[in-house]
Amino acid sequence: LYRDGKLQLSRMAGGRAGDMLKYSQSAVRGDHVGWFDGTEGASTWPRQTLASYLQKVDALVAALARHNAQLASIVHRSKAMVACYPGGGSHYVRHCDNSCESGRGERCNGRRLTAILYLNESWHQLHGGELRLYPPFAQGVALCDVAPLADRLLLFYADYRVPHEVMPAHVPRLAVTLWYFDRE
Repeated sequence: LYRDGKLQLSRMAGGRAGDMLKYSQSAVRGDHVGWFDGTEGASTWPRQTLASYLQKVDALVAALARHNAQLASIVHRSKAMVACYPGGGSHYVRHCDNSCESGRGERCNGRRLTAILYLNESWHQLHGGELRLYPPFAQGVALCDVAPLADRLLLFYADYRVPHEVMPAHVPRLAVTLWYFDRE
């Protein structure tokens, strides 16, 4: 998708309605992204790979919601964001995927849960691109780095509880990200 020009340089934006100014800033994030729903056809998704993945993650989230009250109000999800950090130190600075409190605030976007699937065959530590996770409100103290290994699925709360950043990638780093939204 990246080589075929189907991914575009990421844009920064904000607000629940997405109506705030959109801009690109490589100092903040350096990925190229595209939004897909899995119905784009066999030339994009051989063997319906994205549609199959979406169904499996939706089923997993639904099963988790039966045992977790905080996920029980999830009602829908985003399209899949396919991202390529092209290497050369491309990264994404520390952030939260939803910056608001209890569904209120200027920077609310409704995201409750983030799901990331990594697609990096033969990943090695020297390649970089780990996802660094932080505890809420901690200054500079990381909890852990998650290697972007192929077929690894990572789920975490999208709000202030899980600040995170993508460490500099020295080779292309590929991932598919979904966000699940709740009624609130």
